[in-house]
Formats: sequence, structure tokens, C-alpha cells
Amino acid sequence: MTLKLGDRVRIDIPDELDPDFNLHGEHAIVLDNDPGRCTCGCEVLYKVAFETQELSIEMHPWDLRPPIEPMPSLESLSSDPAETV
Repeated sequence: MTLKLGDRVRIDIPDELDPDFNLHGEHAIVLDNDPGRCTCGCEVLYKVAFETQELSIEMHPWDLRPPIEPMPSLESLSSDPAETV
């Protein structure tokens, strides 16, 4: 799967022993795909920003899948609870 900047992805890390297992099932947006950062032999590391957390992280391509949920509406992403009434 080739990803472009702005693509929406789902994190797929089903191994409970993996230190990043807590990210399994989260959805994120691809911010960067610089092949020069990879030091483990993969073709590219993707920098992704999570939708539900203020966090960005570098992910291997084998840990990313197409999203299974539709893109949330802008209203649902609002940080002000009064705006969702």
C-alpha cells in the first residue's frame, strides 16, 4: 500500500507484546513519508498524526492499513463541548 500525504490510515498492531499495541485500531493522518529516516530496512517510515490524541509518531508501512471507519465530522472533533449541543 503506497500512502500519500494527507491519507487517512488505521494502525494495525495486533501483537499484545508489541510496545505500541495500545495504538492498535487508532486512526491517523499521514503527515510525512521520508524514505531517508528508515534505518531498519523498510522502504519508508510514515509520520502520522492521531485523530483522538495530540500525538504524532513514526510508523512502519506494515503497521498501517486503510481506515475502517468513515472520516469523523468536523463537529465531532470540536474540543468545546458546548459546540456539539
